[in-house]
Amino acid sequence: MVIRLLFMCLIGGVLMLSPNSIEAQDPLSESLYGDVRPSSYSLQWYLRDVCPTLGLQFTEESMAISTISTRASWDIWAKAPLTWKDRDAFLKFLKSQEQASGFIFRVDQKHPNVIHAISSELVGMEGYALDQEIAFEFAGTLGSNMILSLRKQVGNIEASGPSSSLNGSPPGDDWTPIAVNFDKRKVRQILTDAVPLKCYETSLWGAVTQMKEGRPTTTLQYYGMAGFDDAGKNWPWWEWLNVYTKEYGCLFTIEFAYRSPNDPDSCPEFFSEEEKFASIEALLEELQKRVPYLTAVRDQKRPEIIHLIDRELLKRDDYVLNQPVTIDYVGNPDGLIPAIAPQIAGIDPRRLVEDVASDEVSKITVHARNAPLRSVLTDYVPLTVYSNVIWQARTWLKPDSAVTGFRYEWLGLPTSKTILRSRVEVEAQWLRENTDMSEAEIAEHSRQLKAAIEKSILKLEKSGQVIPEK
Repeated sequence: MVIRLLFMCLIGGVLMLSPNSIEAQDPLSESLYGDVRPSSYSLQWYLRDVCPTLGLQFTEESMAISTISTRASWDIWAKAPLTWKDRDAFLKFLKSQEQASGFIFRVDQKHPNVIHAISSELVGMEGYALDQEIAFEFAGTLGSNMILSLRKQVGNIEASGPSSSLNGSPPGDDWTPIAVNFDKRKVRQILTDAVPLKCYETSLWGAVTQMKEGRPTTTLQYYGMAGFDDAGKNWPWWEWLNVYTKEYGCLFTIEFAYRSPNDPDSCPEFFSEEEKFASIEALLEELQKRVPYLTAVRDQKRPEIIHLIDRELLKRDDYVLNQPVTIDYVGNPDGLIPAIAPQIAGIDPRRLVEDVASDEVSKITVHARNAPLRSVLTDYVPLTVYSNVIWQARTWLKPDSAVTGFRYEWLGLPTSKTILRSRVEVEAQWLRENTDMSEAEIAEHSRQLKAAIEKSILKLEKSGQVIPEK
């Protein structure tokens, strides 16, 4: 995972948009274990302490630079009672603090256990993004990918980066897979309806707004599943398989469907980096318990490869992974799916939307004749690979159709030369197809890109992250 992230940063960068937000003091070490709190105690941390005992969840919308005295509003929550037994009494208390705190508190009309805490400065603000009404359809992951999809219809919103935070909160959620199709409603309601509430943290999402060129621009962040260890010890099951299963002598492919937030199986299951199993059979047995909708199928040609397939997909006669393919292809894995897409309806030729990068550097040669797509993706890759998961396929089950996206993992540690050649060539070809730049301008761009990559490669070679040329 570390190597993959380093390479992502090298070849494309990770979205890291952070607001100019006020950093809150973290009072967790004191406030969760008694009524001893620091004098500066934010609304967010107060609600994080109180809401779980009442079965409540909340969202927070604030201004990056508030005209209301931040210190005065924090003092309110430092003195507020922590012990509440009655939900209605607690809500009544919040309403009583609206004027002094600078927030108004609304109970969600669809989800009565969700409270929206909204800065009074945002109420009625012209052009405020979360009060706009749109219809919205999306399959992918919560976090920056969904927010960027919303941005196509609501221009003045941004996504906080996956490792950054709003107002001192934990890092955001960029990995929970969902599928939604909403009729016209406010963006605030869309953000809330998209969350699998039954398995999510007390704090659902946060929004910080600042004025840019006279227009309110809002940075959004989802917070994540309850029990997820943001220190990196617990991993969603598909990432855990990718990172921690080398010792079991097998490789995986993964096929699963995006689910509605209301689906019983919408909550990703986690594995700890410390978990060990006596055998691959024991691992698969535990995986079956935690992710009951998966079926494990050993590859007929290469039994060391295990296909993990969502049972919902196996019910479909038109499922794309079972469709026959005839193709001759030489290139990197990232280009194989676009080459196959014209043959089969229901393939999304782009890589999975939540991934910054797929495998653009390894080289594969494919000569397939009327073979199932699953076999074409699997049979022509080397088994000495960097990742334990060879590829993933995720399917959006729409009412009248299904759309499947794919992503290859890295097939091996690339050489310095391979990184340079692949990245520079791909960038140059994209410029030819999508811009009016001349060949001379593209050549100069390639020269500058090559120099920048060479500089980064020197650092990676020293750490063993890429193989230097002999």
